[in-house]
Amino acid sequence: MWGNLKKIFAANMAARKLQLRQELINIQQKDLSITNYTLKIKEPCDVLRSINVIIDDDEIVQICLGGLAPRFDTIRSAILSKEKPPSFFDLQSILLVEENHVRSRRNVPDDQCSTPNRTREVLGIVLEVGRISTKV
Repeated sequence: MWGNLKKIFAANMAARKLQLRQELINIQQKDLSITNYTLKIKEPCDVLRSINVIIDDDEIVQICLGGLAPRFDTIRSAILSKEKPPSFFDLQSILLVEENHVRSRRNVPDDQCSTPNRTREVLGIVLEVGRISTKV
């Protein structure tokens, strides 16, 4: 009887792991704020960690970048062009800065917002955060 219970529990746990991983991969930002989007990513990660599933920080960063809304294409490109990706913690900070910039840019005429200059500015932020690199 005990052996059967262990098998049932193991099967349920394996199914739950697969479900959580799939849920994590399918997360999209859409109209969520960066704070809510990153919390939505953290929730299944925390559950997976609680059942002893190791998720690499680089994988979480990749999932986060993959689900970003199109308005973050510039920052996504800047981050993906870096040799070493930021930690998930640092990525959250970078994305919050970009979100604030995107919000403020909505009030600026398009001819005053230069994409090449913005890319250099974003790369500067990525480099600066990479130097600070504080982890919780």
